[in-house]
Amino acid sequence: MDHLPVPKLVIPFAAGIGLWLQTGLDIPLWIFGLIYAGLGLTWVGIQCLWPALYSGRWVFGAFAAMFLLAAGYHLCQENNGLRCDRHFSKYQEKEGLLILWLKEPVAEKPNSFQAVAKVKGLYLGTGFIPVTGNIMVYLARDSLAASLRYGDVIILENRYDPAPGPGNPAQFDYGRFLSLRNIHHTTYRASGDWVKTGENRGSRLMSMSFSLRERALKAFSQSRLEGRELAVISALFLGYRESLDEDLRREYAGAGAMHILCVSGLHVGIIYLVLRALLSFFGRAPAGGYLQTVLILAFIWFYAAITGFSPSVLRAATMFSFVAAGESFRRKTCIYNTLSASAFVLLAANPFILSRIGFQLSYLAVFSIVTVQPWLYGKLKFRNRILDKVWAILTVSISAQLATGPLALHYFNQFPNYFLLTNVLVIPLASLIIYAAMLCLAFSFFPPAALFPGLVLSHLLTLLNAVVGFVEGLPFSVSSAIYLSPRHTLLVLIIFWCAGRYLIYGRRSGLLWSLALATVLMGSVGLRRVDKLSRARFLIYDVSGATAIDFYSPLEHVFLACTAATGDPRLVARQAGPNRIREGPRPKTTTLSLGAGYSGEGFRMDGPMVFFHGWRFLFIYKDDQFIPRDIEIDFLVVSGNPQADAEEWLDALNPSLVILDGSNSFWLADRWATACQAKETDCWVVRDLGAYARGRKLRGRTVSGSP
Repeated sequence: MDHLPVPKLVIPFAAGIGLWLQTGLDIPLWIFGLIYAGLGLTWVGIQCLWPALYSGRWVFGAFAAMFLLAAGYHLCQENNGLRCDRHFSKYQEKEGLLILWLKEPVAEKPNSFQAVAKVKGLYLGTGFIPVTGNIMVYLARDSLAASLRYGDVIILENRYDPAPGPGNPAQFDYGRFLSLRNIHHTTYRASGDWVKTGENRGSRLMSMSFSLRERALKAFSQSRLEGRELAVISALFLGYRESLDEDLRREYAGAGAMHILCVSGLHVGIIYLVLRALLSFFGRAPAGGYLQTVLILAFIWFYAAITGFSPSVLRAATMFSFVAAGESFRRKTCIYNTLSASAFVLLAANPFILSRIGFQLSYLAVFSIVTVQPWLYGKLKFRNRILDKVWAILTVSISAQLATGPLALHYFNQFPNYFLLTNVLVIPLASLIIYAAMLCLAFSFFPPAALFPGLVLSHLLTLLNAVVGFVEGLPFSVSSAIYLSPRHTLLVLIIFWCAGRYLIYGRRSGLLWSLALATVLMGSVGLRRVDKLSRARFLIYDVSGATAIDFYSPLEHVFLACTAATGDPRLVARQAGPNRIREGPRPKTTTLSLGAGYSGEGFRMDGPMVFFHGWRFLFIYKDDQFIPRDIEIDFLVVSGNPQADAEEWLDALNPSLVILDGSNSFWLADRWATACQAKETDCWVVRDLGAYARGRKLRGRTVSGSP
């Protein structure tokens, strides 16, 4: 491992960043000062008492690792914008005007325009106060919002909300996603509630970059590309994914080709190889290798500019810049050191990038490819050139999938079963599409000359979409609803790493560790499943305008829903799907409407009354509903905006908890919350507090239909 110094530096540095991302604990600066001083003084003392010897080199490595661990944590903490005393949220209670400039072009959404803005100042009655911080701005759709460009300055009132968290368990945490981009607040403005000043404070470099991207998009449009073909080439070559509709994303994800639509190392790598081939004649000159490297780097970063310096392209451009620079010295370099150096630079520039799924997937894939692919490729030899190329693509796909598969399962809960078939077909197609796109842009200054490359590009894109649609439409193309916890994901990756050490390098300890950890993994998964099947649990989801409640018994799942929920499966899948995947399947699933009669495992519904493993529910869902007397209930659930007298119901029943689900309007929820406060009754409004969940451990065998 002595020839891998850079990975040894990156691992503790990234571990420090990951520790802050997981805990978020703020440590006073003086403690970091003590840590750095303590490490430095201890190292000096050791050097004085124990002169540096080669056998004691591990001591320096240990101190360097501890220093980098603390430095990674410290850097991540200092990058948190909320720590700044001049953050605009420190003046939230003051009336005034916020001055913002747009950090990126506006993105068109179904009901609004969206953009990330940087807050530059706050006008108060006492004058101007310079502030800092980022905010996500949503503007009502109108011509003025559509005319906004990167760098434009706008003014609006000093009011905003914290970035929203998930309303339901296991749901995507949009608030945390924004916070890891240093965006902690959002605001919506209707037409006329904001002003465009006409001033532009954007940097010239970024303005040029977005202008180049717009010209490239226009060039593709002028080459008679439209519809799905234009959406795919915009995403595949420029990283512009705003035109991709939900069906197109689903097809590419189901076929295992979504990585084609994310500009990454594959795309930059193809461009890098093309440039090396085109500029190979420079290598014959005395200093031609250095000139070749400079030109390659210039083209790579020009391509990054065309894509608007998207994060994925920045990662790939940085990675291949280190690769190109290493090769320019014409000496043997270690690819692990090169990749680790690029990762270190990216993490030092933005430690929050470690939380990006694209960063994790891209570096895991590349490290796995350079490690596993040569070994796997050497297992079979083909004299036929075509078969050899197919085998090379297969080995690359398998190597990448081994590292990224567990992580993709954790994040996306699905696995494309035909990923090998997909990659064999789409990777050559993607390469040809990138070549055609480069020609199309190269001749875009003379439209007639660009027509032929545009025609070829159009046919290639049509073929790509057809191939992806065919693979996605095959039976059993996707294994879905798979849950892999963070702990189990890490275990799987460690098992693969240990097994790789045995298979590739012959380390017997790798085999022993992989078998031991696999046993731990299977035991942990089994215990988790047993625990899930021995509990009764119900969850009232936060679904806007609908009633959606899951009741989980060991052997049955009952879904109680209104017509709005059962009539829109996608709505329920978005809100309840992640939690259902985490809960796991049950042998029996039943869907019921409010008021239906039903008896199942530990569950019984009799009109508005529901009995579930000892809990008693009463639902109010009709205007003229009769108030029962002399009954004990645990939960009074209000659903569907019933025009019932809250005080009368509370006086008659005295429930332990009142729950207002997402089907109720804001004003009705407020009226019930006020009545509950006056009666000193606990109240849970899912619109405000998120989903409500309760569970309990079951003992013994449940009796069908027992309350």
